[in-house]
Amino acid sequence: MTEYKITCQDDPSDRIKAVGTVGEHVAFYPYGSDSVYVSPADARTFARGILALADEVDGGEAPMPTEPAVRDIKVGDRVRILRPEGCLPEYAGRVGVLTRTDSTECKYRVRVDEADDNIVWAYEVAPVDTDNAEQLCAKNARMDILEQARALVGSRDVPNLLAVARFLAGDNA
Repeated sequence: MTEYKITCQDDPSDRIKAVGTVGEHVAFYPYGSDSVYVSPADARTFARGILALADEVDGGEAPMPTEPAVRDIKVGDRVRILRPEGCLPEYAGRVGVLTRTDSTECKYRVRVDEADDNIVWAYEVAPVDTDNAEQLCAKNARMDILEQARALVGSRDVPNLLAVARFLAGDNA
């Protein structure tokens, strides 16, 4: 029966034992307290022991789950900006059309929706589900109105902000 133990650095009576021969499982037995404080090096050693026990029980590592295929992004696709150029952080999360790619590190050129057709270069983009694109554009437009209201009101008074945002959207004009 293989077992690995780890002892608390603050109280040696507190420890955990891991045993790998309990049916098809790895069992953990705490002694003393249910909390054991150890150094990072001791934690790594214990973790390696637990991995060895798991291999002993099931014969080796479980296969890694396969990641879903990432759709290729091409010019003309609708994309969300994940990591915009450093001087334009406010464009993170915005949606637009990919207009060009190049071989530089910041390789995606996106014409952003709802922003006077601004062009933004981005390090990372993701494809947008075209079924949800209209909803996303509407959400971005609402966020823009709220940001404009906050700039005008200059406070975080929610009722006042919402009143100004409704006015800007044309609801209470």
